[in-house]
Amino acid sequence: MEGKNVPSWDESYGQLPAGYGADEPQRSQSPHVVDNPGRLPRGVYKNRKDREETAQTRGVGACIRCRMQRIRCVLNPDDPRGVCITCMKPTKFKASRLPCLRYKLTEVRLFTESMAPGLVWSTRWQDLQLKDINVWASSETRTIKLTQDYVATPLTFQVRQFVPLESDMLDRRWAHGSVKKSVTLPPYAFANMREALEIYKDFINREGTRHLYSILDRNDGLVWATYGTAIKASNSPTVTEPEKILLKMIVRLWVASRMTTKSERICGDDILDMPQNLLDETHPMHGQIPIPPVMGAQIETLITHNIMARLKPRILEQLYNLITANKPSNWLSTYLCTFILLHDCSLKVAKNAVYARKHGMKTQFANMDAISEIQMGANILLAYFHYSCKGYRVFEDGWKEGKMKSMASLNEEQAQFIQKTADYVKINKHHFAKVVDQKLYEHEHYFIAQLYDDDWKPKPTV
Repeated sequence: MEGKNVPSWDESYGQLPAGYGADEPQRSQSPHVVDNPGRLPRGVYKNRKDREETAQTRGVGACIRCRMQRIRCVLNPDDPRGVCITCMKPTKFKASRLPCLRYKLTEVRLFTESMAPGLVWSTRWQDLQLKDINVWASSETRTIKLTQDYVATPLTFQVRQFVPLESDMLDRRWAHGSVKKSVTLPPYAFANMREALEIYKDFINREGTRHLYSILDRNDGLVWATYGTAIKASNSPTVTEPEKILLKMIVRLWVASRMTTKSERICGDDILDMPQNLLDETHPMHGQIPIPPVMGAQIETLITHNIMARLKPRILEQLYNLITANKPSNWLSTYLCTFILLHDCSLKVAKNAVYARKHGMKTQFANMDAISEIQMGANILLAYFHYSCKGYRVFEDGWKEGKMKSMASLNEEQAQFIQKTADYVKINKHHFAKVVDQKLYEHEHYFIAQLYDDDWKPKPTV
């Protein structure tokens, strides 16, 4: 994988706002959270042929262009899933050079449920219910502190020793070359799942920015400046409330994603009677105290199914409404949201590859199916973003207010940010092309580089 060193953004955006926190968003009484002109009322079909064509289109779905322009998407009878007849017709519409794609934004996969197929630390929570263990080995409650070493403040939990089921994994396993290794950990788990969930939600709200800031590479000017702009926008009085809520939800999702892709360690005085040298020098966490596997299953249930899974439909619904509102004032938020989601996809892909190597797997990724779905989701996000650009080559030509006002409405500071991004993209054009052309899937620029390809086409998945 290519290194992270890229030309620096010559102006620092400074630290991200320390007080950032996203309150639990309230679902609007209307399904259209973003101001939207709404669907056109269905008219009377002119003839039976129109009715039949519309029914056929509903079966396979309209393409993005026809859906966005609210025009009839007429299927090609010779190739119903190919280019529609509407897209075949000559048009002066600049975005017509985009491929005819029947993507649905709601089908984007924003998280993975397991690092590898068959990796189950416990079957206790397969029904996704937030339930406590009901058979304990001891009435004693112990207090432990957990950290991922991203922020200084650890999380404090109450745990108890439980009576293991056959399905409960008690070993931590890894590979050193061709040698498979494992250690057995004591059977401890969170005493109260609902209390643990509130601790995680509070942490994401309260420490989200610090967590994000500690992970981002400050030397990567493009990533640093874009996240800084997004978080600033999420707190700006000049940005609409729906856009701010969407940006905050996406940051919360990003932080939650990182919390599921790095192992916690016990860092307090109580280490559950485990020795400091439990993990030998061949393990990445040598000298640290890991959490018991069943506790890991609890964390996965809490974060993946009770935080991320609830954010996903809200994010995709509001992003779709933002894009289909077709307002120039929405374009910058569309770009910022898409950038963060694509960067998040890259970090997930890279982490899954690291996991595969850690466990001595013969494939590049531990969960090939999940990675393929993530890549497909990235294609969908990219397709909708490129359509929102309305055919303008904003990152190739630079920001031109008079020419591009039908695409985006930007104030002076926002225009400078986009122009600076365009300058950065131009300088790093060959770097981005190399990352994409050589299929460097693990590089964190793999997906975001495709935002700046004005002749973009969907990329194959693994």
